[in-house]
Amino acid sequence: MPSYKLTYFPGRGRAEIIRFVLAAGNVDYEDVRIAGDKWKEFKEKTPEGKLPIFESDGVVLSQSQAIAAYAAELGGLRGETPIDRAKAHMIVEMVTEMFEVIIKNHFEKDEAKKAQKEKEIKEKLFPAFLTNAEKFLVANGGEYFAGSKLTYADVALFNFADNLRLAGKEPFGNTPKLAALIAKVGELPGVKDWIAKRPESQF
Repeated sequence: MPSYKLTYFPGRGRAEIIRFVLAAGNVDYEDVRIAGDKWKEFKEKTPEGKLPIFESDGVVLSQSQAIAAYAAELGGLRGETPIDRAKAHMIVEMVTEMFEVIIKNHFEKDEAKKAQKEKEIKEKLFPAFLTNAEKFLVANGGEYFAGSKLTYADVALFNFADNLRLAGKEPFGNTPKLAALIAKVGELPGVKDWIAKRPESQF
């Protein structure tokens, strides 16, 4: 049997999308958490000096989106056709882009800039994201983002919603198709099992 190992810091962060994809695809792997002095020692062993990394039978991959795509391949969640795979990749990038904007502003030290950007996110950027994602989902039939089966794009949306819940936010009330898809992914046995057993973390 192939051997898989995911290594990240002791939190959800950029690795949680990978963990959810592996869970949804029922792929067994070793979940390794690195912290403190151990990270300083381990850093030189990584391709880019950062985490996450994913080891597949000794081959080391980096970059969270690339790893998520590979994890989707392992679990049969990449998409059945070239156009399905392109659609799935597009949605993953859309979700990641919105997530990065929110995270970047969360760590903004200038309080005035932070407040201004927060207003823009709340009033413009996030509503536009929701509208576009719902529209795309409806255009694909309303159940999944790409093709007629679950892909890692759907899991990416669930991961995004999971992060927002961690921050006490549930903003999908006006996008019923997105809300239904999030609920559907959350009921997958592998996903439910991972949520039940994953370590508690603040990020």
